[in-house]
Amino acid sequence: MKKFLSLLLVLLMTIGTFTSCSDPSTTDDKVDAEADVEGAQRISMTLSLWLPTSPNTTEEAIEQVSEAINRLTRARYDTAIELHLIPEDEYWETVENKTIEIKERIEAEELAEKERKKKEKEDKLNGVESESATETEPKESEAETIVNDLGIAIQQYPEVGANQMDIILVQGYDNYKKFVDESYLQSLDAELSTTSKILKQYIYPTYFELANYYGVYGVPNNHPASDAEYLLINKELVDEYDYHIDNLQTFVQCGGFIKDIASQNLDGVIPLLSEVEPANIVYCGMNDDWSLISSQLNNTVGYKSDVTPINTLENADYLNAVLLMKELNELGCVGDGTLEDGEKFAVGIVSGDASVIKEYEDEYYCVLHKAPMFEEEDVFGGMFAVSTYSKSLVRAMEIITYLNTNTEFRTVLQYGVEGVHWEYADDNETIIDVISDDYQMNILHTGNAYMTYPGEGIGLDAWSVGKDTNLSAACNPFIGFEGYVTEENQADLEALADLSASVKEQLDNASAAEFLDVVATIKEEISKDATIKKMLNANDENSIVAIYTEFHSDKR
Repeated sequence: MKKFLSLLLVLLMTIGTFTSCSDPSTTDDKVDAEADVEGAQRISMTLSLWLPTSPNTTEEAIEQVSEAINRLTRARYDTAIELHLIPEDEYWETVENKTIEIKERIEAEELAEKERKKKEKEDKLNGVESESATETEPKESEAETIVNDLGIAIQQYPEVGANQMDIILVQGYDNYKKFVDESYLQSLDAELSTTSKILKQYIYPTYFELANYYGVYGVPNNHPASDAEYLLINKELVDEYDYHIDNLQTFVQCGGFIKDIASQNLDGVIPLLSEVEPANIVYCGMNDDWSLISSQLNNTVGYKSDVTPINTLENADYLNAVLLMKELNELGCVGDGTLEDGEKFAVGIVSGDASVIKEYEDEYYCVLHKAPMFEEEDVFGGMFAVSTYSKSLVRAMEIITYLNTNTEFRTVLQYGVEGVHWEYADDNETIIDVISDDYQMNILHTGNAYMTYPGEGIGLDAWSVGKDTNLSAACNPFIGFEGYVTEENQADLEALADLSASVKEQLDNASAAEFLDVVATIKEEISKDATIKKMLNANDENSIVAIYTEFHSDKR
């Protein structure tokens, strides 16, 4: 029964991915067969694994987890793991310093070897026996078997070498880009096409697409995309006042309906739940403040979509949304986002994952207002990579593959040792209870989230919601974008920011009746503004449009 439940658990977790193995019960065999390229020539090996952890994680807990994961990796791959768990606020600096230290030591050793050979050659020419010629190279430590006090033979694994660093978690696009540019990471393209190709069945394909920076150098940790925003429209009120949901698919289209409900002064009904901002506007300039230049995204936007910046006041969707909000505020029919007991709303925007639909669908029509979005942090917040200084790329990728496809290994690394740090809730193997605070890890930093439990007391159906969320997700086309500011255009962008702030103040102060006239006047005034013209000029290499166009054209 326990074996059956374990297999069922793997099946349930796998449905959270975009695709899954057709037969979860044979997943481990597939991974072994594809990853074990050394076959009978396999040797015992020790690899290092570097991850961030909570400052609350204790050394004793790290030792316990290390023993648990080594029982798994040694038995399956004859590979031992030297586990390095570093407090989160120290982690990346530690990894970076260690990488540079190894690089510098190797360079020093290579220089010393070059000098040794040079001296040996000179000594030979001078008829002098070189001292260095009689020296022997130190042997690399090898695995050996020892017999303990009980007469039991125990496999002793070799120590990690001084110049060895194997599996690391890379955090952030800038760090990923820097480590690739500095040749600190190994390309994974060959492994992902051969021995580790099963990862592409377990990890949402968009993640690998975005990780492609002159090739793929890291395996993103699969998890649900960011929350969506849903437009909720009261079913009862739609029917009662003779509206049709097909005509209420955007916030602006709901304007007449909201005003109609407001005019009825219905007890216990808030016409609009709370303020609504124009959706999917990305402001362009010095920072994220409102700007006269912006890009308009949509709910199907992808990483390679063209979202060339335009004059914000030329965006009809934006202007219509702002005008409607002014009208609704002047009517006094906008709530503060909260409901008293028994209250309901006619229209509202609610954020969350796909579970929002299930929560509200009985009383409200649910229309996607703003799609869940794959953001830079979703992809580059945590990626397993293999250091250039790894003992073996193949063996390191075996461990990364195992971690992303095996529930037992994944759960130990995330939650610790069963019976010590966590246990099943009332013998229900689909829910766990955490019983110790001594081991705390971020689920987004320890591998494929779908291969372990969503959290304490959270059922596995949460991953089904994550799957549904990802299926409707868009992808931010500005991932990897480094911004518009250059030395050449900083003064222009500062002038744009000042002008934008002045215009925004005029727009905010305009009444609904005045709004369109104010917009027309401002558009006429700024049409003569040199800064606006320059920043929208695609032929000026320092303009916002030109900088974006170059970024967009460079995408592979």
